[in-house]
Amino acid sequence: MKKQILFNCIRSCWLIAILILPACGSYVLEEEDAEEESSSKGYQMSLHVRSGGISLEQYYPLTVLLFNEEGELVEKTEITDTEETYSKILEKGEYTLTAFSGLSEEYYILPDHPTTNDYIEFKSGNNAEIPLLSGQSRISLTKNTQVNLSLSYAMAALNFNLQTIPEDADEVEIQVSPVSSGMSFIGNYSNDQQSYSIDCIQTEEGWETETFYVFPSESDRTNLSITIKRPDGNETYSYTYTNMLQPSQPYRFTGTFQDGISMGSTFEIEGWKPGLDISFNLNEETTEEEENNDDTETILRAPELPIAEKIWGYFYVWKVEPVSETEVIATLISPDQWYVLAADAPGIIEEYSIDHLDNWRVFTAEEAKEFKSQYFEKTAELNKYLADNYFDRFYTNDGARYLCENYTKTFSFSNNIVKEAGETVKYYLRGVKIVRVKLAQ
Repeated sequence: MKKQILFNCIRSCWLIAILILPACGSYVLEEEDAEEESSSKGYQMSLHVRSGGISLEQYYPLTVLLFNEEGELVEKTEITDTEETYSKILEKGEYTLTAFSGLSEEYYILPDHPTTNDYIEFKSGNNAEIPLLSGQSRISLTKNTQVNLSLSYAMAALNFNLQTIPEDADEVEIQVSPVSSGMSFIGNYSNDQQSYSIDCIQTEEGWETETFYVFPSESDRTNLSITIKRPDGNETYSYTYTNMLQPSQPYRFTGTFQDGISMGSTFEIEGWKPGLDISFNLNEETTEEEENNDDTETILRAPELPIAEKIWGYFYVWKVEPVSETEVIATLISPDQWYVLAADAPGIIEEYSIDHLDNWRVFTAEEAKEFKSQYFEKTAELNKYLADNYFDRFYTNDGARYLCENYTKTFSFSNNIVKEAGETVKYYLRGVKIVRVKLAQ
């Protein structure tokens, strides 16, 4: 009897095991099938907004627009705060993701169904009281992807102070030209040679304007026209600033009616580039010219000089060459990278712009050897630092190679060989740029 009971127990356990084992096996298969099903339905694209070291909380809500390869709107989304995430399942393909802060219908006219070529236009006056921030990214979606998007100011900030204006002046008006009336959803200005006029307010410091924001226009000069309305008639004076206005740049123009130059205090706005103080004399047309820059060199002015192997704004500073106590030459590494054919790489780099810095290139062969040698034993440390700041990391496995030497050669972190780039193999692409940075006074 006991043997029969024992036999029945063993048989029951065996039957239960038979039932359980297939269930366990199907569970594993279901995981694999889920991955295949997920990829067949599409890929996940998530968004992380970078701020270049600036707190972004004050800039919410964000307006995010997703466009397909034809430039047509896929969807428009509002992100209300930093706790809200942006994640979409999309079909494989080419997309453009663009985000804005300050895109208010109070100041701008927006198309109902915009394309990438449509423009965001001012409602009136060619200016806004609140600056617009924007960022764009082109995405080739072939796998689950996190997009790290950098927002920067898309407008120039202007402020005027006019001193020693005649006491009998009734009104003072300033006109600025050229400016653009709009900006496309991928960051191109309309460049339609518009102007903006603003009335000054009389204060103890002279005649001043509030800070206002305009879209720049491509031009080799910016024209200012100052009209002083007096009882005997109007007097108009002109000044030519021999540079175009730059986005993300604050300008303080200080003018005097009599001989002499009066410099205003430094004009700084949190999150913007260091301010430029520009002085002029109203008695005659004058020009003020910045340094004649070499076309191949970018000169920046900053409140702090970059430090080697540290994040500086939107960039990783690879190395720094001191010029003086107030000036350095810095080699920057882009926060973004791509996985592309060598033939497609030049077009990507030519179009790449971040924080309004363009004209990027790839490592030279010598730079590639130097960079690899410097980080060969500490790539894990470098990648952690980059990832903590939402920068793309460097791939170091045997098959990962980076383009260099004007896209004709490649290098790897796993060996010392720099070899010719192939035509059918994809490589990683990373931007490099040398800038001269001067300490803002």
